[in-house]
Amino acid sequence: DSVPSSSHLSTEVRVRRFDVLYMLPPDVTENEIITKKSPDITSEDLQLSATSNAEIQSSISNKEAEKAIEDNTSPASQKGDVVEVKGSDADRQPDEPWQDWTSRVMLGRAKMVNPPLGKRRPSTEGLTLEQYVAKHDQGWNQLLAMDSMEGWSLNREVEGTEIYTKQDPDKPFSNFKAICMLEAREGIHELVAGLSNAQNRKHWDEMFLDSEKLEEHSPYYRVNYTQIEAQSLLTSRRDLCLIGRVRWEKDGSCLMLIEDSDDPALNMGRPGFVRAKMLIGGYIIRPTEKPEIFKVTWTGCIDPGGWIPTAIANLVAWKQGITLRKYAKWAEETKQKTKK
Repeated sequence: DSVPSSSHLSTEVRVRRFDVLYMLPPDVTENEIITKKSPDITSEDLQLSATSNAEIQSSISNKEAEKAIEDNTSPASQKGDVVEVKGSDADRQPDEPWQDWTSRVMLGRAKMVNPPLGKRRPSTEGLTLEQYVAKHDQGWNQLLAMDSMEGWSLNREVEGTEIYTKQDPDKPFSNFKAICMLEAREGIHELVAGLSNAQNRKHWDEMFLDSEKLEEHSPYYRVNYTQIEAQSLLTSRRDLCLIGRVRWEKDGSCLMLIEDSDDPALNMGRPGFVRAKMLIGGYIIRPTEKPEIFKVTWTGCIDPGGWIPTAIANLVAWKQGITLRKYAKWAEETKQKTKK
């Protein structure tokens, strides 16, 4: 399941069930409806590709587009020949930045819009989400740099999940990276919701002890305090205080950046635990040629803290990647139980 190349994505229009259209030809706005006659498109496989904007424009007329709106062309009524981008929850407000619009729709569908919790950071005041996301370009760029396969060594493969490690000359601790293909029939927001749900982690990660949400100001950020079981009898339990942010990409991808919290008031350790730090990390979720299959990468670099020698910490760094396999297995088993 390969990810389409960037040159292919620049002219591709991809539609997923219940999802916003991410990629459009240069002179077509996100709020427009694209319709195209094609016997290959079915209600079960909503994918529309075009080799050029001119080809799309020549395939439809204004009257056909207007009729599509009047006919209420939902996925169930399309019968393979009309794709509607615009939905009741996808209406873009006047002057609404693209990042804000996409986040509002996708987090709404993922049921991740929660009441504010805790004191709001001054860095978000008076900013659109697009402006706030741009302020953290350094973190996003570091996460995207870890997406490249250059310098990574395959450590092992576990039930279809590939786990890699890499030694960064600028950090004493090894980076880890896990890659697998995950199904999300409702769209990418289903994976974002699942991977963000800290309370559900107790169902699929036996090392997870507890998690507490300390701050949340959706869609800007969320701060969680998490406790992890000791790896062995010779080590102590660990805890982390992490801040998470989400950025939506116009190629249909999603970045979930996870970093150590920089707020001293929140970042205090607790008795019986050794404070670990997430130096950099997060999830990169990308679409594939199959509409309901996504390539998920979980990557990062963790300082375990305490007295664990760096050499030992690097030997077991790959184990951080195994959590993605655990989630994938739990998610699949949950879906099978739901079907029954």
